[in-house]
Amino acid sequence: MSNLDIRRNICLPSELDIETKKISAELNIDFSKFVRRAIEIYISIIKRKKIAEDIHAAAIANRAFYDQLADDYKYIDKENW
Repeated sequence: MSNLDIRRNICLPSELDIETKKISAELNIDFSKFVRRAIEIYISIIKRKKIAEDIHAAAIANRAFYDQLADDYKYIDKENW
């Protein structure tokens, strides 16, 4: 363990513990690395979900602006076609 690692105790349901041990053995990685990687993946999923929600909220908040912009350019677009 490096000086940045922190030891945590966790409680798992027995079924999850059995499945975790089975998969970590198949992947030939120790339990700590398996759990660490699972947490990293879960955190990245949560962050991506948050970014998608923020983008959606921004699009809704800016909809009136984009509608007005499209309306302003509709005649210019017709002239170019």
